[in-house]
Amino acid sequence: MSPRRAGALAVAAALAVAAAWFATRRAPHDETIDDTTLALRITRHDAFGVPSKPVPVRDPVRVHAVLDALALDTHPALPCPADYATADVGLLLTGRDVYARRNAYVWSLATDPRVIVVDSTGCRGGPVANASALREALTAVDAGSP
Repeated sequence: MSPRRAGALAVAAALAVAAAWFATRRAPHDETIDDTTLALRITRHDAFGVPSKPVPVRDPVRVHAVLDALALDTHPALPCPADYATADVGLLLTGRDVYARRNAYVWSLATDPRVIVVDSTGCRGGPVANASALREALTAVDAGSP
């Protein structure tokens, strides 16, 4: 076989592999916070802003109960607050990507809860989707019940 023919076959094989890859690749999609979060670390703040010992939550049912009550993906962008210590509850959201950590802060948990999510792109926030479900989920975590 001549070198020219061998080179042509190698280029044709490379083009065939590239065409197969291009035909099978999927369009990228944005994953939701609920899809990517695998664990929470819940920290309560007292009236002076002093944080309590963080409570880790790794049970998928409990994690998704909190995330469903917050509905973090539905909130619009807003300016970040100056002080997060005034929040009633702080949540560290961790997941499959160790670099994609998010913090969520909940204010006025007892009355009309509002949440702000902070990540590398900025802040988003608004009222929680289901205040009573959020209170129940956080109480279940505190009590250690399944």
